[in-house]
Amino acid sequence: MNRKLLSVFLAAMICATAVFPAIAATTTYTMIESVSITLKYNDFKAGSSDDEGSVTVILNDAGGHYQLDNSAMSVPQSGWTAGDVPNLRLTLVVTNEDTTRFAYSASRPSGVSVDGGQAHYGELRSSGKKVYYEIHLNEVQENEDDKWEDERDWGTSDTSSGGPGAQGAWLKDPNTGRYWYSNADGTRNVYEWQKIGGVWYFFDETGYRVENKWVKWKGKDYYLGKDGRMYSNERTPDGFWVNKDGSWDGKPKNK
Repeated sequence: MNRKLLSVFLAAMICATAVFPAIAATTTYTMIESVSITLKYNDFKAGSSDDEGSVTVILNDAGGHYQLDNSAMSVPQSGWTAGDVPNLRLTLVVTNEDTTRFAYSASRPSGVSVDGGQAHYGELRSSGKKVYYEIHLNEVQENEDDKWEDERDWGTSDTSSGGPGAQGAWLKDPNTGRYWYSNADGTRNVYEWQKIGGVWYFFDETGYRVENKWVKWKGKDYYLGKDGRMYSNERTPDGFWVNKDGSWDGKPKNK
């Protein structure tokens, strides 16, 4: 073999040797196509400050391919209010980064099933090693143990006076443009409070709903806003803070 031919042969061997390590480094990952989560918790109640510590996260992963990295949930400073929707944020990670990746596109919450909540956002992170989800929990319920002591003096506490399943209806007076509520039995409330659909309303001495106005009741002041809803645990349009029971806290207007 002449010297020129030997040089070409050795060069080819060196190139082949340089290529082989790159091919050997290619990894075939086990791809996680879907995620299944079960959340266990008692429904949050208005007035409480429950957080993610009240929620048990169960991963339905028979293969053990992923695990919980962390969870978080922001709780309002004044606690939950009836109607709030707690938002639980979860991050899952693969159990073995060397062999496993999340496969599906998680820009939308496809590929995840949640028992006890509803995923409304998802995002893949760290080249498929992590997946982040925001999950809506059940809506916060009114705390039945925290009702006002004089509730029985406020008027009808529901709208089904006509029997189980019966409902009343809002009606508008064509002459005044004001609203009143016809109970299921045809009666209407006059100069008293009535709770309708979970919201407190006040009806004046003519039976019409009070709107955008302060009302004094048993020595306390309450504000009825647009559509007659009683303000609760919030600031009124004219700058006063009212307590959870709707009464003004007695403090000067917010400057």
